[in-house]
Amino acid sequence: MTAYQSICRAWLGRQPFAVSPLASAGMSGSRVFLVSSSDALGNAAWVAAQPDQFVLKNFTRETSTAHAQWVHGLMIHLRSHGVWQVPEVIRTNAAETIVIDPSGTRWELVRFMPGNPLRQPSLTQATAALETLATLHLAAARLAPGPRMGLSPNEAQRSNQAVQLLHNPWQQRRDAIWHKQQRMGPRHGKTPGADRWPLIERMDAAIAMFAAFDGRQALEQMIKREPCPVPLTPVLRDLWSDHMLFATSPSPTHSPSAIIDFHAAGIDTPATDLARLLGSWQSPSGDMQVPLVVAWQAAIAAYHTVRPLCREERSLISTLYCTGVVIGLDNWFRWTLQEDRTFPNSHAVLERIDCLLERLAGVLVALQSDP
Repeated sequence: MTAYQSICRAWLGRQPFAVSPLASAGMSGSRVFLVSSSDALGNAAWVAAQPDQFVLKNFTRETSTAHAQWVHGLMIHLRSHGVWQVPEVIRTNAAETIVIDPSGTRWELVRFMPGNPLRQPSLTQATAALETLATLHLAAARLAPGPRMGLSPNEAQRSNQAVQLLHNPWQQRRDAIWHKQQRMGPRHGKTPGADRWPLIERMDAAIAMFAAFDGRQALEQMIKREPCPVPLTPVLRDLWSDHMLFATSPSPTHSPSAIIDFHAAGIDTPATDLARLLGSWQSPSGDMQVPLVVAWQAAIAAYHTVRPLCREERSLISTLYCTGVVIGLDNWFRWTLQEDRTFPNSHAVLERIDCLLERLAGVLVALQSDP
């Protein structure tokens, strides 16, 4: 019996099941497995509908047990309020939702949700997705203690990171990375930086764009922007295209089939989820320079019909999208080139960086014109 099978026993007991790595695991670094069972915890209706499948995933070491329990409480709350696109959290025989292995790692088991992500959904699909997201946000706001007015933690964190980037720019960090590689190269018998060239090339491209489009001025505008109070409620905070799934079999549908990966959920403005999701999709016009709220005007209007957006929230959608591109690149360069983090799918990491680079020039210009 493997260690992962032993963990699954806490939920599935003695019934037969198989554990295999999930090919579509994301880029968080978490270990994700597909668990195929023959009983579906005694749910005969589900057995008749489709094979019994679950997802086993660990929380990061930085995630406390209290926060993991809060995340599960949010997911259970959302499903109880009719948001069926949220995966069902499975409880152990002891009625717990989290299992801690001997190494101290926290694990969850949730019902597998079929569907595929779309990088360029149709306007009809995007509209349906935002209507579902609005319903989710309304339900999340009912979770005790309820919404409150305040400044967006996400916006404040990005402003602080902009200060750091201003004082320690990418070019300076790139030089430090190169000098470190030169010192380590002969010792390890390899050409300095040879295994990191794809990342370094992308960092060079970002540096060139920052110089061409006055990235320093864009950072200064990020820092100077006066934040406004907005409604703060539970939100996903990491809702991008890979986490909004659509059914493609037996026939394509317009409505999303699942919203997955709640591990980053926390208290912030719903504009965070809107900016992250819309910004991760290809623009309907194909022009990445079109402002986000213009490109997705109809979809945002559909969200507004279900959950009205105040003026400050609507303004934050564009702001958080633009700052998210800059800070997202900053994070990836730091994680991969400075902290030497490893990710299960290096190709997906490069694709994500390329997606951000494609948008960088436009958001630098937009940030400088932001009043």
